[in-house]
Parts: sequence; structure tokens; C-alpha cells
Amino acid sequence: MNRSRTLLALFVLAMIVYMPLTMVVKSNTSIKPEVQSSWTDIQISVQPVSDGTHSLLKPEWALVGSDPLTYRGPIVEGWPPGKSRDMSQIMAKDYVVDHCQGQDLSGVKLLVGVKSVSNRFETRDTTRETWGLFQNDHPDVKVLFFTGEPSNPLTINRLRAEIQVHCDLVVVRGVDSYANRTIKAVSLLRYVNDHHLGLNPEVTMVMDDDAYLNLDRLYYLISHRLLATAVDNFITGFRYGGPVLRPPVNSTDQFVKPSVCPSYMYNGTTTPPHLSGSGYFMPRATVPCLVRQAMSLPFLHINDVFITGFCAEACGFPRVAHSQFSPGKKKLEDITCHHILLHYQSPEARLKIFNKFDKECPSPNK
Repeated sequence: MNRSRTLLALFVLAMIVYMPLTMVVKSNTSIKPEVQSSWTDIQISVQPVSDGTHSLLKPEWALVGSDPLTYRGPIVEGWPPGKSRDMSQIMAKDYVVDHCQGQDLSGVKLLVGVKSVSNRFETRDTTRETWGLFQNDHPDVKVLFFTGEPSNPLTINRLRAEIQVHCDLVVVRGVDSYANRTIKAVSLLRYVNDHHLGLNPEVTMVMDDDAYLNLDRLYYLISHRLLATAVDNFITGFRYGGPVLRPPVNSTDQFVKPSVCPSYMYNGTTTPPHLSGSGYFMPRATVPCLVRQAMSLPFLHINDVFITGFCAEACGFPRVAHSQFSPGKKKLEDITCHHILLHYQSPEARLKIFNKFDKECPSPNK
């Protein structure tokens, strides 16, 4: 126990480097954002940890819904009341539809898994032309895009060509829709956990394709601090907490908005603390338990709440708030060299951010 506390303390001290002031960011997530403290304000305690074969979820966070037969109101598109939410049945064994075979990723220490929409070709290209360039000079870093199955045959053909050209795209089972992002995110973690192409990264970053990642800075913090410390049970990003967002009473909408949870999906009043799906990272040892819990808990359409909330809570993994992860959109003039992740950035905006970092932010890795 003393050794674990010491290691956790070492990590906290290590991540103080260039820490900006506390900030609060607005978001359309399902629950309210918490104040993101600097590392010196955070009290991390060693918690019980599950190996994934049993759950540490509290009774009030049991992932169960109300009676689907009596539910009235907007529904989750593609997931009507009464549809099976058994993840062991939803997640296909052959979940990888197509990817670039023949490459060896056994030397990758930092994997960045980007949840991408299948037809966002320009978005992926912009990533490759901006912050993704960092991996070209760092063979221990790999950026992989994960997308679901498109319904358009032309998109399917373009994805196949993209895989051949760039060798960084993985197509997984499941219709590529917003409501199926949980399937995409779980497939990403399964891909890592199953060691495809020799993958066994020290750290896995999961993020959205409309976010900008300051990979240069993240790599410095991780490679010079985290990888030398055997702290292995936390997940880091922008943390939220609060009540579940429900559809408006007497709403005539057919479908709920992305971050809204109808009671037939989950009937609790609050969710476990969770991290913004715009981006979060986790050490190697957290992945197996997260995958096991994801395959055993009922499906929930809000992917960040499901993985970093319910699954992480069931595993006993702390979710650590980091003020350099920004889930809300920021203007270019408000972005500093300290930021690690910036959400809701268009391809044009990400080009401007890249140029700003290139001019104003000396690389800590040189």
C-alpha cells in the first residue's frame, strides 16, 4: 500500500510541469463539468481495483433502465425500447472488418486511437498533415483512426483505398452512426487488448476526430514522466459529474440529442464521474479490465459515460481531472502552448492551431 501511494505521488509531481490555472469549460455532455483542478489540488487515494471478473459499481449506479414497455418519449436512434443491450451479443467476435495488415506495431509505446466518422476524409487528412506528423519522427508513437461500417458503397471503396495508402485506418463492425460510437470506442480498446499487429502500448489515448491533440507536449509529459513510473490504474482527461440529462417533458421529438439519456437506457439520477469523450488517456494495465466490463455491462449510447464512467467505476479506476484538456471550443487567440487537447476544431481551425504551435511553442522534445 505504501509503495502504491508513493508511486501515485510521483506521478502527480511529474505532471505539474507547465500546469496552467484552473478553468471551467462548458460542454453539451450529459452531466455538468466539474472544476478542473491543477495537480497540486488533487487528492488521489488508492482504491480497490477489480480484475474485470467482478464489478465494483455501487447499487445506485447499476446500469439498468426503466420498463421499455411503458416508456413514452424520444428514443435513441437505432436503439429503441426493448432492443437487446447485451454487449456480448452486440460485439462481434470478428469485429475488425478491414485494416492495414503486415505492419509491426510492437514498438509503439503511445497509441493515439481516433474515433472517426467514415466519410470525414478531409478531417483525417488534416490530422495527418498537422499534429499527426509528430509520429513520423517518433517510431514509438502511432496514430490509428477507427471508423464503423458505412452504408454507402462508394465510401466503402474510398476507405479501402485510404487503408492501402496510409496504413492507419481500422474499420470495425457496426453501422457508422453517432448512437453506435460506444461500439466504435469499445472496438478500439479491444483492438489494443487483443494485441493486433503486435500492439502493446504503455499508454493509449482515445479521442474524437474533431479535436486537436498537442502530441508534442503529451509525448514529453508521458515519455519523460509517466512511462518511468509504475502507476497503472488511473484514466486522465476532463472530468464531469452531476445529474443525468433527460429529454424535455412532453417532447415531440422522435430522437434524443446525442448526450441525452432516456430512462429506458438508464434509470439512475446520476452517473459515475466520467471523462469527456473528446480525449482521455490510460496506462496499459487499465485496458483489459475496461474491455471485460464493457463486454459484460449493458450497452449505453453515450460512449464516454459508458467507458470512463460505468466501466472505469466497475474496475475501481480513478478518473483524474486535467486542466489542459479542453472539451469546449476555444478561439485561436485563447489557445496556449500549455493545452494538450482542444475539442470542436474544424480542419481549417486545426491548420491554424498547428501553425500557431509551430511558431510560438518550442518543442520540449528537442
